[in-house]
Amino acid sequence: MQKTLFLILTIGLAICVISLNTVAQDAQDWHLRGLLEGVKARIGRGSITGNIASCDDGKRLAVACSIGIWVYDVETDKTLNLLTGHTEWILSVAFSPDGSLLASASIDRTVRVWDVHTGTELWTLQGHEGRTTDVAFSQDGKTLASASEDETIRLWDVHTGKHLRTLEGHIGV
Repeated sequence: MQKTLFLILTIGLAICVISLNTVAQDAQDWHLRGLLEGVKARIGRGSITGNIASCDDGKRLAVACSIGIWVYDVETDKTLNLLTGHTEWILSVAFSPDGSLLASASIDRTVRVWDVHTGTELWTLQGHEGRTTDVAFSQDGKTLASASEDETIRLWDVHTGKHLRTLEGHIGV
């Protein structure tokens, strides 16, 4: 099981790096090329375990890694934060529509909400009985959805951290 997971993650990482490299070459965008090199350099300090998310304005990039979430400024090629708090691998990250918040889903069965500007953890959302696999913000940024291997989707109030409701029976989530 672990070998299969490692193989899948390795292939996923290769696809991400190749995709970013292709975009950087096609666009001839030195900022994106520099950022790609930064992402490659960080792999030695924590392997990429989940997705890579870009905020809507394209100014920040979040990378889910084994040691936390690296947040980069795309325009300056600088690392803004390393967000830590999850106790297991992070599978998914997502920016809020206004780019001020970041949500993360982890194998540790929690969802965390972070202030992107300060790096502060605002909420630890608990309740899933299986690993959390994905997160997504509503278009208005008021609600966060989290998916889990427990075949549920939970909806959360972003501003209070309160659980709103659970959607059940989502096999293969």
